[in-house]
Amino acid sequence: MMKHLKSKHLSEYQVVIAEQNADKQAEPASKQPTLPATLKRSVTYDSESFRKRKIDDALIKMIALDLQPASVVEDTGFRHLVHTLDPRYQLPSRRSLMRSQLPDLYDKIKANLKERISKVQFCSITTDLWTSRTTESYITVTCHFVEEWVLRCKGSEKLKTLQQQMNLPQHKLVQDVDTRWNSSYYMLERMIEQYEAVSSALCMMGKKDLTFDEENLQIMKEAVALLRPFEQATVEALPFIRESAETAQQRLLAEMNLVPRVMEKTTARTSFVDHTIELREYLHTKNLPRNENPLLWWKSHIIQFPVLSKMAEKYLSMAGTSVPSERSFSAAGQLISERRSRLKPENVNMYLFLHKNLKLLDHQ
Repeated sequence: MMKHLKSKHLSEYQVVIAEQNADKQAEPASKQPTLPATLKRSVTYDSESFRKRKIDDALIKMIALDLQPASVVEDTGFRHLVHTLDPRYQLPSRRSLMRSQLPDLYDKIKANLKERISKVQFCSITTDLWTSRTTESYITVTCHFVEEWVLRCKGSEKLKTLQQQMNLPQHKLVQDVDTRWNSSYYMLERMIEQYEAVSSALCMMGKKDLTFDEENLQIMKEAVALLRPFEQATVEALPFIRESAETAQQRLLAEMNLVPRVMEKTTARTSFVDHTIELREYLHTKNLPRNENPLLWWKSHIIQFPVLSKMAEKYLSMAGTSVPSERSFSAAGQLISERRSRLKPENVNMYLFLHKNLKLLDHQ
């Protein structure tokens, strides 16, 4: 029949062929799998296979970063999701996660961090105590250091992007501290300055309910106007409780003499004379604007101030806030919940250590 149509009725033949092609395209793409394909999908990965180890690594990192309970691998919905994504992958047991994979990742990141800190000459340590809901006491230690003239901490990239688009100063938000009254003033003042950027960022993240309306913004402006005279009085009083400039210079010069020479002596001058000249040259330099990064300034002046730059690396590593330490305890509160109230202290330690340092080391 088709031969007859093709030889005698070409136009009708072309119509029939077009309809057949359309029917083939409309058919479901999935066909009955072959026997080898079925067998392949039913065989799980070998425990030492690259794919298995890669997914295991991603799983334990997800648990640490998101502070998920190890029992998530036993949840029906999670197991169904993983099986749908890759039927050949077999989830490890909760016992395997806590006794093998979590400690292995902890040892790896800990060794990485120790190697990194061993190359740092100065660092600042902050510590605090916390008691969990199970009355277990914990101590948290945070470490800050200057590395390649960058203070290692993390900021909000979304807010920074919006600040650039709106031509706003790229200032970070200020957090209120109960023990420092003027922190409330600085917090409100900065929020007023960054109101448009913060509101836009919250809306973009689906948190519009956290934004301030115009009425609350006006209340903040009135509060700032009320607190400003007190803040000015505090600032004016600071010089009276500080050391005199002469005493401060003497102390600075004395510490400079304790810093090892960075370069070999090329003249007959004593170290004291060299340090005095370097200090005087530094004191005559123009003050850096408050909105600029002092670390970047010191990075570009290492050769000019070889001894003072070492001291700057020491003192600029000190965080001016206890927020990083307090955030660790906030994470601990999320970790030790009703669902995980029986976590052993050593497991809490590994969880919190990985939660913080995976972001710093593994995800750079």
